[in-house]
Amino acid sequence: MPGYGREYWAERTARHRRRSYPAFRGKHAADVVVIGGGLTGSTAAYVFANAGLSVILLEAGRLASGSTAGGVGAILPEPSGSFRAVEAAVGRRDARSAWAETQKAAADF
Repeated sequence: MPGYGREYWAERTARHRRRSYPAFRGKHAADVVVIGGGLTGSTAAYVFANAGLSVILLEAGRLASGSTAGGVGAILPEPSGSFRAVEAAVGRRDARSAWAETQKAAADF
């Protein structure tokens, strides 16, 4: 396992399999422009393109080379707060609903 801050996925992908793209120059038009090619930006671009929109995805470096490259790609189906804290803040019914929705979101993703 690489050390903290290392590029987990890049270290496991042969250089010849890492695509490169030319610098973005000139005038272009699109329905959507997504800035940032990490997990969130790439997913957003995919969803928009899948919906039939024209998309431009811009990334300063390599796609998925920032924080995304340092993670192992785990999608955790739980809110960031503890169940008890959420329950205390909004009640049991809403806390259960929040947990159910985050599990559905993780499964959808």
